[in-house]
Amino acid sequence: MSEQQVLDCEPSQDLGCLGGWIGAALLWIKSHDITTEDCWPYDGRLGFCTIHTCAWRRKFKIKEVMAVYPVGSEEAFAWAVARQPVAVTISANETNLQFYNKSSGVYTGPCTGELNHAVVVVGYTRDAISGMDCWILKNSWGPKWGDNGFFYMRKGADGRNGLCGIVKANGFYPVPF
Repeated sequence: MSEQQVLDCEPSQDLGCLGGWIGAALLWIKSHDITTEDCWPYDGRLGFCTIHTCAWRRKFKIKEVMAVYPVGSEEAFAWAVARQPVAVTISANETNLQFYNKSSGVYTGPCTGELNHAVVVVGYTRDAISGMDCWILKNSWGPKWGDNGFFYMRKGADGRNGLCGIVKANGFYPVPF
């Protein structure tokens, strides 16, 4: 789904790049059609809600927005992620994730205390080099960042909140029609 379409067309509810709420963005998508990221690519700044030619061809519809429950449970979170990607907010800043790249391996910290950056958790795995269990996250900073837009963050770390607060607040996922 196109993150940029949400930023451009519904900045009042989720505040876009100024900090927002994943649940509000998904509820907006539920009441509107949304196109693909290929059609309406992410550029990381608020733009104008215009009709893209390809937006008429491929659209997603959401039947329901679900929250991962209970909050603070990596087991519940892993169960949800095993079934579909889950959007979540983590604590991130320029010193902890900005310079992550393909050779960085599994991210183990440091993290800030504030949940301030939305990502999508697409799975989990065990890193072949370090042997650590890790979440596979898709970032919105584009394919030139990280490992083609993805990064790996240690799973099962930092107690009840998880590393960088990954399970501190609800994760959300759409249920398609």
